[in-house]
Amino acid sequence: MKYTSEIKIGITGLVTTAVIIWGINYLKGRNILESTYTLTAQYGQVDGLEPSANVMLKGFKIGTVEDVIFETEADVPFTVLMEIEKAYPIRAGSIAEIFSADLLGSKAINIVPAEGGNYLADGDQVSGQLADDMI
Repeated sequence: MKYTSEIKIGITGLVTTAVIIWGINYLKGRNILESTYTLTAQYGQVDGLEPSANVMLKGFKIGTVEDVIFETEADVPFTVLMEIEKAYPIRAGSIAEIFSADLLGSKAINIVPAEGGNYLADGDQVSGQLADDMI
């Protein structure tokens, strides 16, 4: 079977587009081949936490911060959306602490796991707090 040049160009364009989409997500720290679920946490202040920051469990990266939403009229103004890999379920009652990830001051979230209880589902909320800093 002989392919025309239009078909070859079309296939090359589709493959190129797929690789670009995968590459952009890879650079953002997301793996589009892994399934994830979303958890939310609310904070009074976020101390410079940014999207794409790591979410850690016992020192191991299990996800990333998807977005930090600032609502000026709310009592607790910051809502943080976290994308967690499905391979790492989080129990209800766990705490999401914002801590300094390195000496330069970049922030990350550490999940302090709870003992027993049910697992959180997609869209559930976890308690949020700030960890004590060295300063």
